Amino acid sequence: MVTSKRRNTIITIIIIVVIVLVFVGGYYLKDYQDKQKKISEINDYKKGFYDGILCQYECPLTLQNMSNKTEMLPELNCVKDCSAPFKAKFSSVSYTKPELERDNLLKDIDGVVANCKKTSMNMTALKLDNVAYFNCAAKGVEGLKQNYTYLQ
Repeated sequence: MVTSKRRNTIITIIIIVVIVLVFVGGYYLKDYQDKQKKISEINDYKKGFYDGILCQYECPLTLQNMSNKTEMLPELNCVKDCSAPFKAKFSSVSYTKPELERDNLLKDIDGVVANCKKTSMNMTALKLDNVAYFNCAAKGVEGLKQNYTYLQ
């Protein structure tokens, strides 16, 4: 038979264990929520970056003088308009390289752009075909959208 004093001690221990478990569980839940919020903020940042890059590659090309050469390049005002929302929203935000590289979006963008540069190079004239390059990059970057749900 359990004495009244022993029963009270057992109940007190159970209450203390429950309180400790509630605090520990609350801490881990808060930590998990904070990490999920940070991941969401980073994905929002990368989506803003992605949208700006895609917009710039989709800008209309016009003949422009660059380094004493006339070339087909994206309209400057369009490029500025494409980058303005990202700059306005994220100018005071910075993330570390490991935070931004939790997935391969930035590497994939670089890969698409590098591949387009390689395939758009006129090897005979050793000159980049800007029309082909910007069209390729726009399509390639647009195609990445299907691989990253936060870009939808």
